[in-house]
Amino acid sequence: MKLALIVNAHSRSGQKGFSEASAALARMGVNLVLAEAVRRPDRIPGTIDRALTAGATRLIVGGGDGTISSSSRQVGEAGAEMAMLPLGTANSFARTINLPLDIEGACRTAVEGEARAIDLGRLGDHYFTNAAAIGLPAEIGRTVPDGLKRVFGRFAYLFWALYKLMRFRGFTCTVDTGARRRAYRVVEVRIANGRFLGGLEAVPHADPADHALVVQMVRGTTNRQLVKAWAELAIGHAPNIGEVEEIRGRSFHLHTDPPQPVSIDGEVLARTPTEVSIAPAALKLVFPKGG
Repeated sequence: MKLALIVNAHSRSGQKGFSEASAALARMGVNLVLAEAVRRPDRIPGTIDRALTAGATRLIVGGGDGTISSSSRQVGEAGAEMAMLPLGTANSFARTINLPLDIEGACRTAVEGEARAIDLGRLGDHYFTNAAAIGLPAEIGRTVPDGLKRVFGRFAYLFWALYKLMRFRGFTCTVDTGARRRAYRVVEVRIANGRFLGGLEAVPHADPADHALVVQMVRGTTNRQLVKAWAELAIGHAPNIGEVEEIRGRSFHLHTDPPQPVSIDGEVLARTPTEVSIAPAALKLVFPKGG
């Protein structure tokens, strides 16, 4: 097995994380075919190509959820394995697979862990490991200040949500599975491959290896209802069955009135209407040994 280390050094703690991961891997006696801290995220695909050309069979990719998602398709299509180095604010997908969040533990998993096939979500031309969200969370992901994330970590999303809620109103989302078409009045829509959003367990029934996505509608019309839904998640309460509805499936067409931004693992990359589907067993991801 030949390993490479590629870190998004533009992400939170990226440069420090790269240095610490390089040192940890050296202590483990790992000889990397490529090790690079990439300051410009748009250069990560080219760096992955160079690692593959150098013979890497397992790529350790460091960054936040957006970096992991944006790299997943390229690594998967190359037939290589991906190991995650969680350096973001929420690290939601790392939490889904019970990956150690400390650098030493994540590096040990990258070296000693076992690769398993997982599904990827697909929204338009974009692939994702963890989740997409429609509505206010997309706006939060686009605008949350970096300084707030540095100070408060994953709770920055909750604080910024409270600020953005002042002008928020619910919207109508129509979900078409091909077999059924139904409209919902909602304050948020979550499209989940993993269980966590913003570092909080929001969709506990999502499984990245069951060949299905979960579309979760958070019912409501007012900002108070959205605050309540996220506050309950923040204190560890499971979603209330009376306040959410879930649809599990392989593909969906989603239409909203009015049109809404769509975030893919924290990056606003689309708007409704949109198509979403599952790409089964599209990536070999490294899990903690025995986990």
